[in-house]
Amino acid sequence: WTSARRGVEPMVPPAVFATRSFTAGLAAFAAFMVPTGGFFLVQSLYVQSALGFSVLRTGLMWLPFSVTVFVAAGLSATVLAPRFGASVLRCGALVFAVGVVTMMLAARTDDPYWWLALTLVLAGAGFGLVVGSAGLLVLDEVPVHRAGAASGVLNTVQALSVAVGAAAIGTIFTSATSVGAGYRASMTAMVALLVFGAVVSLAMPGRRAAAVTGQSR
Repeated sequence: WTSARRGVEPMVPPAVFATRSFTAGLAAFAAFMVPTGGFFLVQSLYVQSALGFSVLRTGLMWLPFSVTVFVAAGLSATVLAPRFGASVLRCGALVFAVGVVTMMLAARTDDPYWWLALTLVLAGAGFGLVVGSAGLLVLDEVPVHRAGAASGVLNTVQALSVAVGAAAIGTIFTSATSVGAGYRASMTAMVALLVFGAVVSLAMPGRRAAAVTGQSR
């Protein structure tokens, strides 16, 4: 702030954080991305060590998730986020959380491969809703001349959150007394973070993104 008052333009202008939708959205997005960093790591390690999946089968396991993310993110960015605003973020986070919970239950069934495929579709739908709408909603009210800096901050937070998540959630998984206990503890931590992010997103303005965009023109 002092540099800005002196007429010196910092790389990330502090004024960017004066936008409530940006600061609240950034905090919520960070909470969403931390569990994502651990999700792929823990799930892949668990199915190989506890369920005996081969590396190839583990890779194929992620196909339903990837396809669903592609579809859900497209719908979120083009249809849902402009119409429903931040509600899409909350809905996506909660759907993702439900997917993680059902994934823990699916891993204990007699035929976990097919049940995991179904739960990964659910988790993928939630994740797609989040990543498809996050950029639009977090940056929606940022002034145009600050958009570049704000976008850089958003991308940096995403990368750092994923890295921290992989380290933190991975540590929870590997430090438990057994693979099963580590899996349950790490997945529970992911669910808690997703719910926390959904709560934080309540601080974002309640107006629909479409309405905000229309007023700014």
